[in-house]
Amino acid sequence: MTNYLALTLTNAFGCVIGENQTTDLRNDVRSAMQSFLANLWRLGMIDDVNNPTAAPFSVQIDANNNPSQTVANGYMQANVAVKYLSVVFYFVISLQGGQTVSIQSSMQ
Repeated sequence: MTNYLALTLTNAFGCVIGENQTTDLRNDVRSAMQSFLANLWRLGMIDDVNNPTAAPFSVQIDANNNPSQTVANGYMQANVAVKYLSVVFYFVISLQGGQTVSIQSSMQ
């Protein structure tokens, strides 16, 4: 997933090189990245299994991660964080059985 995201973002946003860094450019790039990541979430490719209602990604392109000196040197930085789904390598089953086992009924 890391390689896929890195290559996709690099290919999609290489066109930013040579553009003037404006608020509109930052907003357009952030919006496009968020849309791409939202589609991956909708397709079930990324998610936070323990918090499925919260977006499993964030994109930051603003003055906090692009200070004036950095911008003056020609840099624009996007901080992208994505939570991947994990691959199950181990599945542990805890089983209790016997005449003295207490069962609590629940519908899940």
